[in-house]
Amino acid sequence: MLVGVYGTLRRKGGNHYIIEHTKYIGTYAVHNAKLYGKGKPFPFMVLNGSKTDTVVIEVYDVKDRDTFHRLCHLEGVPYLYQMAKVRVEYLQTDVLCFVVSTVPRGYEVIQSGDWLKGNT
Repeated sequence: MLVGVYGTLRRKGGNHYIIEHTKYIGTYAVHNAKLYGKGKPFPFMVLNGSKTDTVVIEVYDVKDRDTFHRLCHLEGVPYLYQMAKVRVEYLQTDVLCFVVSTVPRGYEVIQSGDWLKGNT
């Protein structure tokens, strides 16, 4: 299954070791999403329906259940994050992403949509 990650699971993130053995598909922008977490240890993505908002994700082909379960455990599914299908137009397919419906207090928008570039 294709999984999109946007924070600490990305290649330069502290939790990338969980998926480093999986096949990297590429880095893409997804529309209708907003990223929160400027200056925070990890971000939150909210699907908002606005085509002008984008989030940068890395897509991986996660084939084994153990890795997928480790991802879900790390992300606190279903208590902290939920899984949602997100359209990657460039690939003409949906990928699974970890999203939230409500952003915790104190989390600012990352205007660039790229947590690795906008987290300072």
